[in-house]
Amino acid sequence: MKIKKPDSKEAVKSLFELLSNLRDRVEICSKMKHSTATILYISTYTLNVNVAFNGVSLLNLISDIIRCNPNSVICLFRTVSPIYFSGHALHRHGRMLRELENIGCYVRDFDPKREEFINHAKFVIAMHYCFDERVRYYGHYYGSTNLTISGLTNIGFLKLRGRPLRQIMGNYEEYKYLSFRSGYFYEYAGYSQSIIKDVEETLEWYLIKTNKDRVIERTRDYLDWIRTLVRALDEVVRGTTMGELFKAYLCSSIAIYMVMSFIGSLPGKKLTINIIEKTRSLARDIMLETILELDQILLNDEALEQGGEKLLESLGFSKRKLLDGISDRIKLLQTISNDLEDYVKAIVKLEPFLDKHEEKIYKRIKEYTNIQLDCLKKLRSQLSKYP
Repeated sequence: MKIKKPDSKEAVKSLFELLSNLRDRVEICSKMKHSTATILYISTYTLNVNVAFNGVSLLNLISDIIRCNPNSVICLFRTVSPIYFSGHALHRHGRMLRELENIGCYVRDFDPKREEFINHAKFVIAMHYCFDERVRYYGHYYGSTNLTISGLTNIGFLKLRGRPLRQIMGNYEEYKYLSFRSGYFYEYAGYSQSIIKDVEETLEWYLIKTNKDRVIERTRDYLDWIRTLVRALDEVVRGTTMGELFKAYLCSSIAIYMVMSFIGSLPGKKLTINIIEKTRSLARDIMLETILELDQILLNDEALEQGGEKLLESLGFSKRKLLDGISDRIKLLQTISNDLEDYVKAIVKLEPFLDKHEEKIYKRIKEYTNIQLDCLKKLRSQLSKYP
């Protein structure tokens, strides 16, 4: 492990070295017309694709890697939904994700299994398999650093009228870097298989989004889940302990973010943007906590057993506040459910509700995604021969 000091550029140097070496290897194999499979798996909480090193931006470097062989280079960006942010941060995060999709990356910004609270992992994994050479090339970068300028490097000097007034530095972070290197084809096959599974799941979701019947099926699944949750919440508020009420309060609050993240990932932005804006407005009316505030008050069973009602009172919760809060959240979930029902009825004809960005991305999905899934299937089949 290394410490990234606020004035250091070593972290960004290591990351760009990893990506540059991956690009060079993909380019070599592409020129030799080798059969390959390349996975660039990146995870971050927040990001700035304009991070640059030696005159090259992160966005352009990733774009160069994909362009070398778009049939077999698969870039997956794992992050949080823009919904988790507010104000300008919401729009900027969303814009960054659209820029990544524009160059051919896939974005995973919601949890289809409804198990994930926040995607807080920060890592970059670069894997390149050459079937002709029977060689695996691998490198990684991970630590506490978000893919932002302050996380990876520093801003430098703040200048006014050409005069340096104050040095603006970066964050204090930790990171670990493994340089891109060759190894045995079947090395760490089980580890690679787990990454392939994550990637395949995301690519399959992108394919689903181009098929209105499958989108309707997924949306109805979410509607069933919301209704089941609302019924369970109704039972809780009829009489139970403070601890059970608090868990219901948390569950209903987190569920609203999960459903908004799902809606944000649905096709037909001309429809979904109105649902999200309406939901955010209603969430402000009931004073729904931000995701950071929810993180600060999360309690598990052990904590509740130890602290009991006194702990909840210290967090500012009374029985009346919990009951009112759950009631407000139930009503909001029911409103979202009704809006999703209207969405399902509307997308019988999906195309009129796609914005220009979606139209562009869907053309790319239809051109490359099935080819890339076949590439991953071939790699998975080869690796399955070894543990």
